[in-house]
Amino acid sequence: MSAEKKQKCDDQQLVFIGGYTQKLFHVDGQGKGITVCKFDKKKGETTIMYTEPVDVNPSFLLKDRNGPYLYATQEDMKANGGRISSYKIDERTGKLDLLSVQKTNGAAPCYISMDHKGENLFVANYMSGDIVKFKVTNGAIHPHSQLLSHSKLWKTATDEGRQESAHAHCADLHPSNNYLYSCDLGADALVAYKWENDKLTYSNSTPTKAGAGPRHVEFSRNGDYLYVSNELNNTASVFKVEANGSVENIQNISLIEDGDKRFSNASHIKLHPNGQFLYAANRFTDTIAVFAVDASTGQLSKKTIFSCGGKTPRHFSFDPSGKWLLVANQDTSTLVTFEVNSADGSLTYSNTQGMPSPTAVCFF
Repeated sequence: MSAEKKQKCDDQQLVFIGGYTQKLFHVDGQGKGITVCKFDKKKGETTIMYTEPVDVNPSFLLKDRNGPYLYATQEDMKANGGRISSYKIDERTGKLDLLSVQKTNGAAPCYISMDHKGENLFVANYMSGDIVKFKVTNGAIHPHSQLLSHSKLWKTATDEGRQESAHAHCADLHPSNNYLYSCDLGADALVAYKWENDKLTYSNSTPTKAGAGPRHVEFSRNGDYLYVSNELNNTASVFKVEANGSVENIQNISLIEDGDKRFSNASHIKLHPNGQFLYAANRFTDTIAVFAVDASTGQLSKKTIFSCGGKTPRHFSFDPSGKWLLVANQDTSTLVTFEVNSADGSLTYSNTQGMPSPTAVCFF
């Protein structure tokens, strides 16, 4: 390979986009499956290569820690209709080959994470309100080995339309590899499970503000602090993490402009790779909020709020270098790229790529 061709190859990276394939109460699903793209790391441009057909809503994606494998939730709303699938990735062409499909034994699986060894997957079933664990071997998913229900954590509904029952929305392992934390939107709770000997055991539950609707969690680089995006009251919460897995809420801060009375629902939350800035997406006000992180206290100070360049930013992801931010705008069917200033966290619009009902961005 010539030096020029090698450079061109090195400038390209695979990125996978999940999306909705069905028309549901909250989305007019226009997708056909998982969209496979190449991303130009130099120009910040995304080019669609092909779409891997998936019949039901591959709404969240995760790459394997150790091998060329991709995992996808299939967000079926029917009782016990949820599934999780795995694919082997051709690292040269991006082609996906289906390896396995397993039932999640619940409804509307919406989130996947992996243990630090790359041996187990954790899935959050939103509608049925539970966390499910799966063993994986070389990308192949085994039948579930644990299901932990949040139903007993639910007590009453502050928002009767959204909090009528438990709704597990994420599940992520702490950097220490000792505890898994799950946000439950319906129960207004941050739930901690002890992770030991390949088994989850309930540890404790910490209430959020009533009606907050916790959605996604993110950890500080040293693991001392935990950040939560609260979907229903559009705030971010900061928790101090103790060695025994318990947490203490030390800050709550708005994700929208002061005085903005428009309806809004927070979605994804993520630290920049340098750990100095925290980003959170707001649907319906259609913005990305940027916060500076105080490394000594973990607390947040609002920098500014940027337009997301479309409607309903459900998810976003930084490329591995941290130079680019890709935002999945579900209701305008667009993937919008921003250039990130790593010195101050600011975003500069770069370009827009059409993308049917995108819900998840996963770099490989």
